[in-house]
Amino acid sequence: MGCFAVCYNHHTRTFTNNGGQLDPTLSYILFAGSPFLPPTDRVSYHQMKVDILQLKGSPATAIAEEICYIGLRQNALHRQDQEYLTFFYGTDVMGLENYRLGFISPPSLIAGAGLFDHFPPQEVIKHLCPPAEGPIAQGYNAYKAQLLFQARDVFEAATSKEPLQVALPIYDLCRNKPFVDDRFFFIGLAASEELYIQYAHLLGYA
Repeated sequence: MGCFAVCYNHHTRTFTNNGGQLDPTLSYILFAGSPFLPPTDRVSYHQMKVDILQLKGSPATAIAEEICYIGLRQNALHRQDQEYLTFFYGTDVMGLENYRLGFISPPSLIAGAGLFDHFPPQEVIKHLCPPAEGPIAQGYNAYKAQLLFQARDVFEAATSKEPLQVALPIYDLCRNKPFVDDRFFFIGLAASEELYIQYAHLLGYA
């Protein structure tokens, strides 16, 4: 793994609460090797490089889109290992779903906000909020649609389009306005933010 293993093991942790201090309630579950903190990997890294260098995509959205894919893969693994996760971490099906929503909400909004440069608002909303059945899925679509324009404002207000300048305020937005007040939503959000920061650093962004 080379650089990836070194960067992963020695990267400074940034699990923070709103005060910017290390959050001790998350450090027990978000650590190197935790099933809730995916490691960086070469495949995702190279996909981001392709999106940025060959397809001329925004670095902020390239990282965000890959984080979303990682979240979906992570959720599939969690469902396979649900009995283990329940025994050791006290989660259940709803907890895993809340983790997934916390993990993908900020990068989904970052990727969606980046689409406003290319598509009209209604098309962006349609892309970010596909038709859904059931009250939870419909409520989650409404949540994303509500925060999408605030995420767009963050994009437009950023003095630099470097990934962390755009992404971290959107992570804070979701932290301050969570879809559900559940610890696994916040665990997923913190894991996603940490992974986003790691990839931004690997790609050369401070």
